[in-house]
This record gives sequence, structure tokens and C-alpha cells, in this order.
Amino acid sequence: MKKRAKSGVLATSIITAVLIGLLSVITFAVPFNRLSLVSHYLNFGLACFVLLAQAVIFAITMFGEKDAKQRVMGLPIIYTGFVALGFQLIVSAIFFLANAFVELAPWIVIVVEAVVIAYLTISVTKGFFFKSHSKTFSETEFKTQFMDDFRARLKAMCAVNSIDGISKTLEDLYETARGSDPISNEKTMESEAELLSLLQELDSAIKAGNESDSRSILVKMKNTLSERNALCKTGK
Repeated sequence: MKKRAKSGVLATSIITAVLIGLLSVITFAVPFNRLSLVSHYLNFGLACFVLLAQAVIFAITMFGEKDAKQRVMGLPIIYTGFVALGFQLIVSAIFFLANAFVELAPWIVIVVEAVVIAYLTISVTKGFFFKSHSKTFSETEFKTQFMDDFRARLKAMCAVNSIDGISKTLEDLYETARGSDPISNEKTMESEAELLSLLQELDSAIKAGNESDSRSILVKMKNTLSERNALCKTGK
């Protein structure tokens, strides 16, 4: 992964350097009129800034993320960056040509470039915000997966249970699970693994109609769930 990231950053840097080189040739070597040197070089400097900004955004979004899903989530950021870059190159070409025939006021260059940079900044900021929000949501969803599954399986057992002697205890356990903290953490992993094992044993005991074993397992599950809930609080 690190080798791939380094290769990607290197390739991005080379392409960016080539584009800046071409822009430099157009700016300094092509012999056309430059009626306003301030506007001419200001146009060049701001175009280089947008080009470098897009290169950094591309490198961070594509090669700074280890998670493939997060890289895909970053594609809209890259897209808006390329839109801004394309608009910037078109504007730069127009300014170079216009300045060859009329003396282009520097304030015109500054205003137009400010619009381009503002669009790039706002779009990229929004993109990173939603990308970060999506990542946080995915992590939270992952942390609640155990309790969601545990509650669903307990509810199903309550519905299919045919042992009258454990019905109340089973329903009480389900209600306790419903009121439990849904977010797991590192400290709860062992208890949750034990709960899953006990849940499987309970399922087998209920299917076999074994009331004694089912009752014993339910007691263990109640204690383990209490332990898990206590660990939820200490893990925050």
C-alpha cells in the first residue's frame, strides 16, 4: 500500500511539474504582446497556485486513504477540483490573449481568479466534510452491529419459543438488550463473543425443548450482558 501511494504521489508530482513547465513556456517564451506585465505574471502565478492545489487535493484523496471505500467517496472532490482546474486554464488562455490586444487591468484578473479559487475551496471543503461524515457514520454503524444482530436474534427466539417456563425470562432478557448501550468498544469484545456463543447454545436448547438447559443458559446470558453493559460505560 505504501509503495502504491508513493508511486501515485510521484506520478502526480511529475505530471504537475510538466504542466507548470508548459505554462511557464507559454508565459515566458512565447513572443506575444504583454501590454500589462502585472496582469500577465499575476495570471501565471494564480494559475500555478490552482494547479498545485489540485495536485495536492488529488494526492491526498487518492493516495492518502488506506480504505478503498473512502477513496471512492473522494471522487466527487477530485471531480470538482478538475472542473476548477479546467476553468482556470480556459481563463488563463483568455487573459493571455486579451492582454496581447488590450491592457488588461490587474483587478480583473484578481476578481476572476478569486471566483475560481473560491469555487475550488468551497467545493473541496464540502467534499471533505461529507466524506468525513460518511466515515464517522460507517464506523458508528460497525460499532452497533453486534447489538443490532443480538437484539434481532433474541426477538426471533421470543417469537418461536415453545417452552412456557422460560418465556418470561427470555422476554426480560430481550428487554434488557433493547435498553443496552448499542455501541461496542474494545473492552466489550470478549463479553460479546461469549454472548454469541451462549445465544447459539440457547437456540439449540430451545429447539430441543430442553427447559433446564435453556434456563441455565439464560442466567449466564443475563450476567454476561450486564458485564458487557458495564464495560460499555468504562470504555467511553
